[in-house]
Amino acid sequence: MQNKNDKTNLFLENRRKLLKLGAAGMPMVLTMRASAQQAVISQLRCAITVPDSFKILVDDSGAVWVGDRKLRKDKSGAYKTKDIVKFQDKADFVFPEGSAPESYRPDECEYETCDESGHSHGHDDDDDMLSYLSDENGSYSLNDYLSGSGGGDNHSHSQCDDDGHSMDEHGHSVVTNAPCGYAVYKYSRNYSITPGEFVNGSGNWSLSGDDGLYLSLAILYAEENGNDGNWPGVSCIVSVLNYIGQ
Repeated sequence: MQNKNDKTNLFLENRRKLLKLGAAGMPMVLTMRASAQQAVISQLRCAITVPDSFKILVDDSGAVWVGDRKLRKDKSGAYKTKDIVKFQDKADFVFPEGSAPESYRPDECEYETCDESGHSHGHDDDDDMLSYLSDENGSYSLNDYLSGSGGGDNHSHSQCDDDGHSMDEHGHSVVTNAPCGYAVYKYSRNYSITPGEFVNGSGNWSLSGDDGLYLSLAILYAEENGNDGNWPGVSCIVSVLNYIGQ
C-alpha cells in the first residue's frame, strides 16, 4: 500500500511527463487541470494580427524592405524602378542583405553587356554611313554623329555603368531576364498568423509559405530589439522564442 508521500511523488512525476508531452506538441490529456494546460500551451497559441495591409519587398541578396506603397509593373513584367525607389525610401522596416531566406529571394538579374566604345552602328553599307548626316541645307551634322545623337535610326550611343552594364536613357541598367531582381509578398489588413503552428515537436521553427517569410523577419527583429519597437506581433514572437529556448 502506497503512503501519502509516494502518491504525491507519483502525481508530480506524471504531471512532469504530461507537461513534457505538451511542450513537444503532443495532444493534451483531458484530466490535466485547466491551469496547468493553459500554462503549457498559452505561449504557443498567441496570434499576430496584421493591423494594416503591407508588402514585403525582397531583392536577390536577401535584403528586405517592408512598407505599404504601391508597386507597379512595366510591360516586361518587372517592377517599375521609380516605384521600387520610393518604396525603399519610405519603408517602415529595412533589413540588411541575407535577412530573407534563400527560398524567398528572386532570381538574380542578368544584365546586358555594355559596348566598350558605347556606340553601336547598324548600317551595313559603308558608302551610306554618312548619308543621313546631311541636314536640309546640305551640311553634315558631324557633331551630332560624334555625340551619338544623329538622325539615323540604326545608330545609337549607350552609356555604361560602373559594372560594365548597358544603361537606358533614364540611367537604369538594362536587364535581359526581366522580371528579376525583386520579389513582393502581400499581406492584407487583419490577416492573422499563429507562430506556434510553425514550431515543430523538437522545439525548432519550421517555416513555409508567405507566413514563414513574415515570421523569419519577426524573429530577426525580436532578437535585435526584444519587445521594443513597433513590429506587429513582436511580443508574441518574443514569448514563443522564450518558450522554445531560443
